[in-house]
Amino acid sequence: MKKVLSMTAVLFLLIAAAAAAQSGPVGSAAGTGSTATIENAPGQTSLAWYTGLSPVRGRTADVASAVFQARVALGYTPGDSSVLSLISERRPLLGNLLLSFLTSRTAEQLARQHEAELEQALLAEVNRAMGSAKVRAVKFVSLDLTSP
Repeated sequence: MKKVLSMTAVLFLLIAAAAAAQSGPVGSAAGTGSTATIENAPGQTSLAWYTGLSPVRGRTADVASAVFQARVALGYTPGDSSVLSLISERRPLLGNLLLSFLTSRTAEQLARQHEAELEQALLAEVNRAMGSAKVRAVKFVSLDLTSP
C-alpha cells in the first residue's frame, strides 16, 4: 500500500513539475514572443509593440498585501530589429525586472490612477536593463489587483 501511495505521489509531482516547466516560472516568458498593434496615444509616434513577456503574479509591498497579476507590452521603433532581438534575448531578465518592480509597490501605488506614472518608471528600469537598444514605451496590457 505504501509503495502504491509513494508512486502516486511521485507521479503527481512529475505532472506538476512538467506543467510548471511548460508555463514557465513566474516572471519569465514562454515561447519566442510576439508583436501586436496597440493604439498609440494622440500625438505619439507610431510604435511596434512586443507582447511576448509572460504575465507576472505576485504580492504588493503592503503589510496586508494584495495580489496582483500584470502583463505589459514594450513599444519600440518599427523595423528596429536590434531592439526586438535584444528584448527576445533578455525576456527572462525583463520578466524578473517586472516582477521585482511591481512587488516593491503598494496596492495604492498600483492603482489605475497611477498607471501612467508606473509606465514611465518601468520604462526607465527596462531601458537600464536593455543597455544600448532602447524601448520607447511601456504599456500595461492588464494590471489586476485583488484585495487581501
